[in-house]
Amino acid sequence: MDTDKAARLKRRKQLNAIFETVMSEGHKTLGADRCTLFLYDRDNEKLWSKYALGEMKTKDITIISDAYQNEYFDGLIDKRTGYRTKSMLSGPVLREDGEVLGVIQMLNKTDDD
Repeated sequence: MDTDKAARLKRRKQLNAIFETVMSEGHKTLGADRCTLFLYDRDNEKLWSKYALGEMKTKDITIISDAYQNEYFDGLIDKRTGYRTKSMLSGPVLREDGEVLGVIQMLNKTDDD
């Protein structure tokens, strides 16, 4: 029996469950229009999502009030989709031991609270 394959399949199911929960509930919880969960690929030192790629520079929470005024924002996805990113909130997703699992990003705060 290929135990590595079984472990990979189990992990894939767990990751899919995490994606589904974050994508369906995460933005509602934080009052955002949209959200993305990026997972960290240690082997390639890249962030990935089912929808996007990126890099992680620090473990800090980042709040950007005006995306188009931020030097790191790339509006390419907005141009392709017609969506307009206004504000962003990003923060690390950490294991209990502090290891980075990924980054969660919320777009466009929907309320003023």
